[in-house]
Amino acid sequence: MSSEIKVSVCVVTYNQEKYIAECLQSLVDQVTDFPFEIIVGEDCSADRTREIVLEFQKKYPDIIKPLLHAKNVGPVENIVATYKQAKGKYIAHMDGDDLALPGKLQVQADVLDENSDCVICSHDMNLIRLDGVALNKTFKKHGKIKNTIFDLYETLPFFAHSSKMFVNDLDKEFWDQLHPNALDIEVHAQQAKCGDIYHVDKPFGVYRVGAGVSANVVASVNPLIVAGNERVFMDALATYKGKTSALKAYYANSLMNYAYQSAVLGDEGGYVAYIRKSVSIKLFSAAQAVMFIFSFLPRVAVLISKKRNKIRFKAGLV
Repeated sequence: MSSEIKVSVCVVTYNQEKYIAECLQSLVDQVTDFPFEIIVGEDCSADRTREIVLEFQKKYPDIIKPLLHAKNVGPVENIVATYKQAKGKYIAHMDGDDLALPGKLQVQADVLDENSDCVICSHDMNLIRLDGVALNKTFKKHGKIKNTIFDLYETLPFFAHSSKMFVNDLDKEFWDQLHPNALDIEVHAQQAKCGDIYHVDKPFGVYRVGAGVSANVVASVNPLIVAGNERVFMDALATYKGKTSALKAYYANSLMNYAYQSAVLGDEGGYVAYIRKSVSIKLFSAAQAVMFIFSFLPRVAVLISKKRNKIRFKAGLV
């Protein structure tokens, strides 16, 4: 660990020429009472992303530290390689299309300094569209301040990846053992085994809706997300055998949510598969039972779900 750098901001980017300058500017403009570095993992983009990163390095040579891959290594390897360069006591993750709001780094570092039982500090984020238009809503309201790993399992996740600052104490072996398609929720869960998550229910960043892995499959729930979710819960069930009943309920609930999302997207097959798997894991609620019954009438389930989602959207609930 460097005795000078307190926070390493690790930015991962690929083909984000439209957003990366705004992201980096929001970080170099942070005012703190400690030194910080910004490590930018640039994954051999096909657009001007690398050029823009190098322009920022020239302008801010003492802060911006590019990690320029010679070939495209993919998101997981890019994240791991970037984290391994971090010299700070804490690492703040940032996707290259998201933004930091004033005070972010200072607030999160102070929280972790003052709460040694916490290994992660997260915060809410304002939402904007890909074109930069504000949506006048936040990522997810989450009132509980200190959260255990079981709070995370229950609401997986309750924070965006770019809102996360964590203690830089995971060894090399941890990063090398990550699944090739590992998701952020898998890293969150492994880290939360070591301590609590302190959540600041106030926006200190901006999350760009419609980007990232969640947007890769438009007509259905992304199977990569479902697979990562399964890995999280299979690990949890193997680790916390005394909490099997609660964990199965959390897992079943996550699958029920995927079923509902599938119906909203018009994916009848996904709706049927996810709700039936949910019930096979654990029957835990009347709503789940009703959704299971409608799996024999998937077209009706899709129509009802779409109508319900429109009503909730107009009411500002989604």
